[in-house]
Amino acid sequence: MGPSLPLVIILAAASWAADAKPVSTIVLSSGRVIETSATVESDGSDASALVVAAQTPGPAPQRLEASLTRDAEGRYKVSAVRVREQNKDLPEGSKLPEPPAFKIEDSSLSPSSDGTSMILRLARKAAGNGESPSSAVLVFKLPAPSQDSAEPEARRLARLKSMSLGEKIGTLLMKPLGPDDLDAHADDIVSGRLGGALLKWDKFTPEQAREFSERTQKMRGASLQKPDFLISADHEGGPLFTQGKLGARSPGNMALGAAGSPELSGSAARSAGRELAAAGVHINFGPVADANTNPNNPIIGLRSFGEDPQKVAEHVAAAVRGYSEGGVVAVPKHFPGHGDTEKDSHTSLPVVRKSVSELEKAEFVAFRAAIDAGAQSIMTAHILFPSLDEEYPATLSKKVIGYLREKMGFNGVLVSDSMDMEAISKRYGAVDASVRALDAGVDILLIGKQDSREIHRGITEAAESGRLPISRLDEAVLRVLRMKDSIGERRVPEIKDLDRSAAERQADEIAERAVTLVRDPRGLIPLKLGSETKAALIAIHNGNFAAPLTELADQIRRRHSNLSVLMIGQVRPKPEDAESALALARETDLLIIGTFGWGTAEYVEQTRLVEAVASLGKPVVIVSLMNPYDARYVPPTATVLSAYGLTQPAMRAVARVIFGEIPAKGRSPVTIPGGPVQL
Repeated sequence: MGPSLPLVIILAAASWAADAKPVSTIVLSSGRVIETSATVESDGSDASALVVAAQTPGPAPQRLEASLTRDAEGRYKVSAVRVREQNKDLPEGSKLPEPPAFKIEDSSLSPSSDGTSMILRLARKAAGNGESPSSAVLVFKLPAPSQDSAEPEARRLARLKSMSLGEKIGTLLMKPLGPDDLDAHADDIVSGRLGGALLKWDKFTPEQAREFSERTQKMRGASLQKPDFLISADHEGGPLFTQGKLGARSPGNMALGAAGSPELSGSAARSAGRELAAAGVHINFGPVADANTNPNNPIIGLRSFGEDPQKVAEHVAAAVRGYSEGGVVAVPKHFPGHGDTEKDSHTSLPVVRKSVSELEKAEFVAFRAAIDAGAQSIMTAHILFPSLDEEYPATLSKKVIGYLREKMGFNGVLVSDSMDMEAISKRYGAVDASVRALDAGVDILLIGKQDSREIHRGITEAAESGRLPISRLDEAVLRVLRMKDSIGERRVPEIKDLDRSAAERQADEIAERAVTLVRDPRGLIPLKLGSETKAALIAIHNGNFAAPLTELADQIRRRHSNLSVLMIGQVRPKPEDAESALALARETDLLIIGTFGWGTAEYVEQTRLVEAVASLGKPVVIVSLMNPYDARYVPPTATVLSAYGLTQPAMRAVARVIFGEIPAKGRSPVTIPGGPVQL
């Protein structure tokens, strides 16, 4: 397209196109106003799609197509944009040129000021070859919803009207439960005083989880396919915040960020989603959408895809789509963002002192991408953002939630982070915080270890007294009912039909593409060891990762049998641990040391141990097993590898890289302050 050619927009509606007539087209790139008429170009019968076409005049016209799709809540969004060549007069047998790249920088769909029409805005970024940015606005009228599309909402409204106040409140409460907790909460489930369960970590096999889910549905007169009691899981992938028993323990988000492929992130989420869905899970609290821009972050770290907001956004969007395709509702977290904090909201209230403009450029980027990718739910953070609300943390803030709803266009289900976290519980009582969160706009409360019946009674009193408007409860319940209906449209896979071997191969692929050679000043990688060379593995961990570290030791020993192993099961080695490590180092020719960094604090005892061993002058390979930031404390003479999490696939990949069987393909998705420079 030339720099001054206008875009002419044509609306093509579905089979009800006669009711959807455009008013006018305004072409901003040239300042001209062009009247158009509608044409029917799609044959949908469910009013779920519009096709908006734009064409440039001239001898070689190009046609821009913007596809609008409608989600389960009736919102239309731009789902795809492409360009088609219009070379109808080319000689027979001529090869059509490839469609040119057409990057839509921004798109929005909103009601007109008088509420009678819809406005679609498309903005094209300049291509860098002399073209000017262009944009177009189309004003058109949407038809009234068809009878078919109105029926589900009518059923939901009828269901809402039939519910008691207690049932409405119960719909919005979700509590962690284990396999043995069901009987104790059976009355609450049957009566509707509890609306869902969060599976306790690593307490369920897939079979146990599916049976648990089936039993709860029967209590509510529902089924696994059409659930009424929501089952959720906190399953981020990686070594932490993961349901390890429910499926393959795949490398986590930062490993995926290092691998550098959003497509791989989407595939991993799709695989995890299928495993969760087969286990009877409906909702997954992931992916983490926080860009970890602060290396001193005590709680996010390797749970994030990285520090670059745009790259994180690409991975988050892919993961949201992947989980949905796998059969579960994805819940990106923690809005407005937990990546630039130096406090952990589990233990205190973090404060992020950024302007709204700064938040838009960093924290909000991934959440906007998640919304555009079709996220049905988002989790709020217990964090104070003074530029949005000086008084209340996000979960309790009408201003923060209002920004998400009104400025960012999110109308799905908002879930609170756990309400027993000390960022909330230290200042507010359990009931008070729950009432405030619902009043602010949260739709589902994760009530953690608190007494669900006490919370239910307190919310009931607040509603009956008028403190908490019934209309706010109705709004939240309707959102949850819509989400339940969308869950009921999926196909629930059978556990026996899952391809476990494919999931394991995928986990190995992620790990092998993630391992990063941060620095190799002595050119040690790949290791070339004679049979007489004495090697030692010294692995430091927190006592919970014996299996993956045993895997690492086994993998190294398969390649070099002359290996001694010292496992130190505490992140702050004692003096006797350091003495054992130093004694072993004196007897060996080469050392592989696994360091364990999690949280912000430098584990000084680890640093001293590594420095003491390195001072012997022997070749040292450091493997940063968890957060890559601990590489900043490594002696400059050491070779450094980042594994991004203690999982068995990661340990297999580390061994393969160390011995040169595969190259280190990963690129660090975060900057290590004052640390080694990545090659």
